[in-house]
Amino acid sequence: LMKYSDILVTDVSGCSNEYMFFDRPIVVADNGILPIATGKKPLIWNSLPVCDDPNKLLAMVDYEFENDSKKKERNEYFNKHVYQEEGSTAKERGIKAMEGLLKGEKKWDF
Repeated sequence: LMKYSDILVTDVSGCSNEYMFFDRPIVVADNGILPIATGKKPLIWNSLPVCDDPNKLLAMVDYEFENDSKKKERNEYFNKHVYQEEGSTAKERGIKAMEGLLKGEKKWDF
């Protein structure tokens, strides 16, 4: 489903990391509850627009759909926080794997 969506609205879920593969806008809907494991806002939120007012969420989604205001920060975060191997990145390997899945392939030669 991620492949077919134009924007992701999420909370503290790890799906925001996965969705970064598609290089599309992500909006965090801050529910006011900090993650139990850390007790603080996730580092990833520094690279994504965060909405802490439910009444403004739709307007923020509309704005981000048109402007993708944190694209640069999001891509910097993504490229910095994934495992990198000489000659390729996790992002490149992940995209190749997803494309293979969409084509019905069961094996990939990384």
